[in-house]
Amino acid sequence: MECGNAEDMKISIRMRALSSASFAATVLLWTTCVSAYVGPGAGAGFVTSLLTTLSVIVLALLAVLAWPIRLLIKRWRRRRADGKPVGKVNEPPQE
Repeated sequence: MECGNAEDMKISIRMRALSSASFAATVLLWTTCVSAYVGPGAGAGFVTSLLTTLSVIVLALLAVLAWPIRLLIKRWRRRRADGKPVGKVNEPPQE
């Protein structure tokens, strides 16, 4: 009993995949009107994920923008505590 060679099997698999894809495309493109009920859960899930994504982006931008402001506040507080002008943040204090 012979099953055939590997090249014939590859062609057979390709033909089966092509026919399945063309059948699926035909069925999807053939329909003109589909009446289906999508409950409020799908919309609520979409809105929740959208708001979560937007809030993460806004919080990330605020964190990046707040970084220099925090360094300035830190420098200002150090200057008030010492009474001396302060140079760069990472410089050792001058005596």
